[in-house]
Amino acid sequence: MPAVAAVAALVLARRAVAVAGDQLASAARLVAAVRDGDLTGVPALGQTLGGLGSAVELLMIAGQEMTPSGDTVASIPP
Repeated sequence: MPAVAAVAALVLARRAVAVAGDQLASAARLVAAVRDGDLTGVPALGQTLGGLGSAVELLMIAGQEMTPSGDTVASIPP
C-alpha cells in the first residue's frame, strides 16, 4: 500500500500547489491595489495570505507522506 499513499500524497501536493498559485496571484493583485491607494482590499489580503498558509501546510503534509517513515523532508539529502 505504500504506492497508494505516495499517489495520494502526489495528488494532494498537486492540488496544494494549484491553490498556492491562485492565492499568490490574488495576493499580488491585492497588494497592487493597496499600493495604488485602494485600501478596501486589506481585509481580503489577510484572508488570501491565510489561504496561502493553508496551501503550504498541505504541501508539508504531502511531503511527509512521500518520505520514508521517520524522515522529514528537511532530513533528505539533496
